[in-house]
Amino acid sequence: MLDEAASSESSDAIARKKELLMQRLQQRRPTKQSRSGTDQAKLREEELTEVLNRAREQAESGVVDEETVKTLESFLSLEGCGWSAKRIQSALELLRKASVGANSEGPQKSTFSFSISKKRNNSGSSASPKTAPSVPSEASPFIQKVSSDNAISLANLTGETRVVTGKDGNDVKLKEIRNCRLSFTFRPSTVHIQGLYDSKLVFLPVETSILMHDCLRSQIFATAQQLRIHTSNELRLHVGVRAAVIIESCTNIRMAPYR
Repeated sequence: MLDEAASSESSDAIARKKELLMQRLQQRRPTKQSRSGTDQAKLREEELTEVLNRAREQAESGVVDEETVKTLESFLSLEGCGWSAKRIQSALELLRKASVGANSEGPQKSTFSFSISKKRNNSGSSASPKTAPSVPSEASPFIQKVSSDNAISLANLTGETRVVTGKDGNDVKLKEIRNCRLSFTFRPSTVHIQGLYDSKLVFLPVETSILMHDCLRSQIFATAQQLRIHTSNELRLHVGVRAAVIIESCTNIRMAPYR
């Protein structure tokens, strides 16, 4: 009888030890998972810091790599908001300014200056013109079209890198622009774009609206009251819109903040 009682007590002790061991294992699992999540967050933060450092170096040198911009946009889409998102937005802004600066300072790039002239009386044809637009001698005949409705129009450009200057309040009309990089140094009233392909446009704040039709594989940097996009594909828009964004019959439109 004593042997049976001792055996029973031994079995109960073993069962209790097993139960305690299982409880300890259950308690350890969440800790391991949380540590794993912490490690992933730490690794992600290190990767983000590396990309931000690379972006700062590119902004200082003026040579911007598109892959760096894409990587920052990917991080921004995951962060949403918060301190990291602000750091990413600041880096994107530095890269945007560096890109504009590179366009305006490069020795191989020419600057276009447009002035809007009023109609002169035919009787005063002998008077010397005072508001003739300044155009470089090597300019394409399609580059400058200054119309009487106070608009700057560019059409049929291919492979151009230009800085376009004008007066605040001028409208901008672009048509059939291919593989170009255009930066505008004034504040347009309205921007109308039709037929933009594989190009990059950088605007100062637009007073009213940006209208886009039939655009493909291009980037836009701008702020406006309203943005309307029709029948366009594969666009990357760094925009700030104060009122409405209207997108119709479009695919693969990616948007990122503009600061």
